Amino acid sequence: MMTNKEIRCLARETLHGKFSSFITLFLCAYIIETLIVSLPSSFLAAPKNLPLYLSQVLLSILLEALGSMIMLSINRGALQLIRGHKTSLADIFFAFRNQADHFLALELFFTIIHTLTSIPIYVYVWITRDSEMSLLTYAITSNMLSAVATGLTILITLIFSMSEFLMLDDPSLTAREALRKSTDLINGSTGQYFLLLLSFLGYIVLGFTSATIGFLWVVPYITVSQAIFYEKLKES
Repeated sequence: MMTNKEIRCLARETLHGKFSSFITLFLCAYIIETLIVSLPSSFLAAPKNLPLYLSQVLLSILLEALGSMIMLSINRGALQLIRGHKTSLADIFFAFRNQADHFLALELFFTIIHTLTSIPIYVYVWITRDSEMSLLTYAITSNMLSAVATGLTILITLIFSMSEFLMLDDPSLTAREALRKSTDLINGSTGQYFLLLLSFLGYIVLGFTSATIGFLWVVPYITVSQAIFYEKLKES
């Protein structure tokens, strides 16, 4: 198995001269995903009661899972690159064209876990809906809670982190099968994978400080590194 330093180096070499095509794929997928996920807040009125608020949360879970299916095209593009193939915008809808029910079940699994870790955010939004809190305080608190939820989700789902790549390689896998195979595949390497993800923390911070423009480079770098890690796990 390669070291994390070697994986990151190979990721940079793989992306050399191919950034433009990958960024185009990423931007198109991100725009579509954002439009899907933002539907509840764009077309639905602010909830006046708890049942309505909870129904909007459930709708958000479904839409977030559908949006995640779109973003799987980034993983698909990363696999294509490391295997010497070209990325294609047609891959944006790969998960919808190949056993969409399997992909939806898998993304619902991850989305539900993320939703559970995000309960403090939903509670915070509900109790502050009519408050006169400053926008800055609200934004800082919300972002901190989101960061904690994301971190918890990564830790909880670490052993399942290869399931999306596995299903992209074999869409006939059910969500249960992909999750089980991921557990078997990454067994003994979860620590290294966690450290690999942790090594990108500085780049993520830079991405935020650059008004998110830096993510145009950071996201491809991280995703290709993850794809290489997956490929090396399969080879070992």
